[in-house]
Amino acid sequence: MNNETVITSDDTITDKIYHIRNKKVMLDKDLAALYDSYRAVKPRSKQES
Repeated sequence: MNNETVITSDDTITDKIYHIRNKKVMLDKDLAALYDSYRAVKPRSKQES
């Protein structure tokens, strides 16, 4: 992923959730992209440095 900050809206996340056999699921590529965007904006503590 680039070094750009990504803001993800609730609608964008909701659009990535699928209903399969009465279960809510996300594809692994969509979940990975969401996690990467979260890590890009998450503040780091001194312990994580």
